[in-house]
Amino acid sequence: MSNSEDVKEKIALATIGCLERYGRSGTTIRRIAEIGGVNSAAISYHFGGADNLIDTVMRRTLGEAFTLSDYAEFENRDLKGYLRAVFTFLIEGARKFPNISKAHLYGIYTDGDYSSPVVAAMNGFLEQLLRKITPKTDLTETVLRRRLFILMSQVVYFIVSPGLLNGFAYPNGGGPDAEGFAAALIDDLFFNDK
Repeated sequence: MSNSEDVKEKIALATIGCLERYGRSGTTIRRIAEIGGVNSAAISYHFGGADNLIDTVMRRTLGEAFTLSDYAEFENRDLKGYLRAVFTFLIEGARKFPNISKAHLYGIYTDGDYSSPVVAAMNGFLEQLLRKITPKTDLTETVLRRRLFILMSQVVYFIVSPGLLNGFAYPNGGGPDAEGFAAALIDDLFFNDK
């Protein structure tokens, strides 16, 4: 990597750290520069300002979450194992960076703005997943679409508001882990006929 690429990567990683620590509204050029150990002018030089930098980083993190080929290591599993692994990995990644996950959905929840790149990324991910699993099941495409929609909706809800309904679902305390949550949802939606 060249020095320029090193600085850009340093800035990008600092931005991810800043977004995770302070959320989108608390991420400033000054904080990014401080965390990254770079001059504020370097951020403007390499990215043209905070908005472009944050957009660049947000697109990068989306690509890291919703690229189905990144889940290739799970393809040798049966359908149940594959779906459980993919959605457990997705949940764990989002829970590792909860504020980045929330930042991706920020405009949707605060302004009803569905032009966010996360909308296209999630829909594209589900389309790819649908094509991959359709040959492995007897369910129709319509039924699979509906069930994948429910599954992803629950996963997003779990990521954004993990403890909201724990008192109801887990009256004795605690809450679900990513693997248990994914397994229960997938089993109920795809494999339990009751």
